[in-house]
Amino acid sequence: MSVIDRLTLENLRTLGDAVVLQLTEAFSNNAPARIEQVRSGLASGDLEAVRRSCHSLKSTAAAVGGLPLAETARRIEAAASAGRVAEVQELVPELEGCFDLTLLELRQYIDEAAGGIP
Repeated sequence: MSVIDRLTLENLRTLGDAVVLQLTEAFSNNAPARIEQVRSGLASGDLEAVRRSCHSLKSTAAAVGGLPLAETARRIEAAASAGRVAEVQELVPELEGCFDLTLLELRQYIDEAAGGIP
């Protein structure tokens, strides 16, 4: 099962291949820091930092078609907003796994599309 909505990426390609490359590169460069901020915020008890990081991650993941990642980030954001620490703790491994799969599939998509992307 794919964790990337390829229709989102194909729709982005109508704006130009450079847009797809810029968005996927920005996601690849920024998402690991957001996940680290979730981890560190959770470790220090700073649920507001967790919420902010997941809010940002949710948006960038959705922009590149990473809908399961965006949904997991949304769930953590809601749990952090409500102060549900145990729920956040339970969801972080899911977030990390979704991120790894999303990044892998994005790279595969770019590799597959490389013939059409200058």
